Amino acid sequence: MPEVRMSTATTASSPALHAPLDDLPERIRALSTNQIAEIADLGRDDPEVIKLWIGEGDLPTPPFIVEAAAAAMREGQTRYTYALGLPRLRQALSDYHRRHWGWRCRPAASPSPPAA
Repeated sequence: MPEVRMSTATTASSPALHAPLDDLPERIRALSTNQIAEIADLGRDDPEVIKLWIGEGDLPTPPFIVEAAAAAMREGQTRYTYALGLPRLRQALSDYHRRHWGWRCRPAASPSPPAA
């Protein structure tokens, strides 16, 4: 079996992250991070790097989005949603494509998964 080591790239910058790792079983602590995370960590604090990795931008979330998310949670929208996204949103995406590019697509062809 090849030797597996845990990368210190993700934990070196934050002492608070070390303590929880001490409580993990050795087989879990021995796992390495994936290479994408290691590369991201190399550039995380470099102001010259435009951070477009792992779906995370380098700008804060705009206030109108934060408020919309908070309002949705206050209204009880805290459960799992449809795998392809909310039907109303898929319809809106379909309408957007038709309006802006003249591309007619069914709402089912405009998925917006929860992580998007």
